Amino acid sequence: IELYSLAIEKLVEQMDKLTEASYAPASGDITKINIEDGQTAGKNTPLIVISDSSDRICKVELSEFDAPYISHGLRAEITTSGISGKVFAGTVTKISNEAVEKESSSDNDIIVPVEISIDNIDERLKTGFSVDVDIYIDERQNVNCLPLQCIFEDEGVKYIYVIENEAYVKK
Repeated sequence: IELYSLAIEKLVEQMDKLTEASYAPASGDITKINIEDGQTAGKNTPLIVISDSSDRICKVELSEFDAPYISHGLRAEITTSGISGKVFAGTVTKISNEAVEKESSSDNDIIVPVEISIDNIDERLKTGFSVDVDIYIDERQNVNCLPLQCIFEDEGVKYIYVIENEAYVKK
């Protein structure tokens, strides 16, 4: 009887460990299941993907030519054709320290992964949407701007016309 009691205790202990292991370390929605019944998984294979929709990030791949201009804290605007007319505000929060070859490229394109946190989450924004991202590397206010049609060029020198004393003056 004592042997059966010990065996039962050991089985109960093993069941408790299995129950502990069945809880996810994070909360969120299951967005992807990578394994089916009867299938075996490798040591580093995630069985499921859990997405926390309260803290969405946008992952973008910048070319090696654009990446040097990006820094943490830069303002970004994100749009998606899935939600017409909506602009999501974001901030650059993570820049990879490593440039990598883009997986789907046959031209050996080198990219730098960047993450942007989205400030104004909208329930219509879904994980996996394709997006267009504008990252503002330099912003200035109260700057005079001219349409390109107002700028002329003569022998490599650019100029505009300004009205002074009711006459056009080339500057």
